[in-house]
Amino acid sequence: MNQRYDLIAFSLLAIAACAIAMVTIRGPIPASYEVLRDFQPIAAAFVALGAAALAYHAAMARVRHDQQEAKGRYRTESLIVCLRLEQATQRVFNRVIRVIERIDDEENIVEELGGRRTLDHDDVAIEGGTEFEDAWQRLDLLPEGAISNLYYLRNSLQAMTVLMNRHKSDPPWEVVKYSNGHVGMNDFLDEWRSHSAALKNSSYDLLTTMRAHVKRLRDIR
Repeated sequence: MNQRYDLIAFSLLAIAACAIAMVTIRGPIPASYEVLRDFQPIAAAFVALGAAALAYHAAMARVRHDQQEAKGRYRTESLIVCLRLEQATQRVFNRVIRVIERIDDEENIVEELGGRRTLDHDDVAIEGGTEFEDAWQRLDLLPEGAISNLYYLRNSLQAMTVLMNRHKSDPPWEVVKYSNGHVGMNDFLDEWRSHSAALKNSSYDLLTTMRAHVKRLRDIR
């Protein structure tokens, strides 16, 4: 469409230029005053119309260029934030899985061998990282589906932090096999398991969303 308007504008200018050149080379075209009087405004209008079309095209080209640059900057900023969020979510998810497996292993050992096993604060701590708060401040750079996922993950991390702070003076926590053969843990570890399930699910959901979005951003050329 833009090329068609460019051709029209160029054609108008070319016609006007040819007319001027003919008058310059061959001299005035024989015609009555009335004809020349009517032709002059028309020629001027053609020239003005062509010049306006070219100016409009130049302005629109500039606008399109600025829009493309703005989209490029947005994609770059979005990719940076989303990559950091994806990596932070991966760390949280991996950490939750490792701690869950550690508690399960301790429980299995006690069930098979008896006695008791202990877990310290560092054995079960889950660190969130600043990437989640940074992303929460730039929701405009996230895909729509990630916003609710991030909301639930932040809530799960905050709940885990409250739990850890409430019991920070308690460790070590014990996994014990009682005389009746039942293997049990203290109240903190039971509560930790409940929180870890929500944290695992919310981190998995966000990680899945961010992986797909990062791939789409990288595929854009």
